[in-house]
Amino acid sequence: MCIYGLSFYFRKILHIKDYLFLPNVVQKSTLPVVFSRVECKRIFSVIKNLKHRVCLTLIYSAGLRVGELCSLKIWDIDFDRMTITVRQGKGNKDRCIPLSVLQKKGLIQYYNKYGPSGFVFFSGKDKSTPYSSRSVQHILNKAMEAAFILKKGASPHTLRHTFATHLLENGTNIVRIQQLMGHSDIKSTLIYTRLVNANYGMVVSPLDSLYQV
Repeated sequence: MCIYGLSFYFRKILHIKDYLFLPNVVQKSTLPVVFSRVECKRIFSVIKNLKHRVCLTLIYSAGLRVGELCSLKIWDIDFDRMTITVRQGKGNKDRCIPLSVLQKKGLIQYYNKYGPSGFVFFSGKDKSTPYSSRSVQHILNKAMEAAFILKKGASPHTLRHTFATHLLENGTNIVRIQQLMGHSDIKSTLIYTRLVNANYGMVVSPLDSLYQV
């Protein structure tokens, strides 16, 4: 921030461009937190509340941002075509995501019990008020505590990162993952290639191949 501010001041205000040398801004490259498949199962299994469980499994099964989850309407989910339409996501872009078969079953149970009429997930008894991202974070925190999972920095967005990572481990094309995630730049998607486990792409350690493990 300081370097950018100085650069703007000298170049735009004082109009000094020659012989102006400022240090390069080096952005830290950190990997996102992700859950393992076992951890996902433990988190989902400890949630007894149907609404809470469907909330988290929907983020994981479709790679949704928490804001996209909270703004989802019942007509955005097509059970016949097995699709979820995210409207005006990040960058004001729409995208279509396949609906999981298991997620469909959970959503139907949820619809039958709670009867949403607008927002899929609503706050309290007022069906016109969407669920808050803070509430979703609270659900995840309680589930992680009950499942004895310690992941520093974990949030509902971690389930979105986990969605992309697990797809990549399953062999899904990186461009397809980019489309499902709604990334404008594939560089945002390529970070998940640094997270996949050693089985991705049938990579075998030379030590294992040496002894035919």
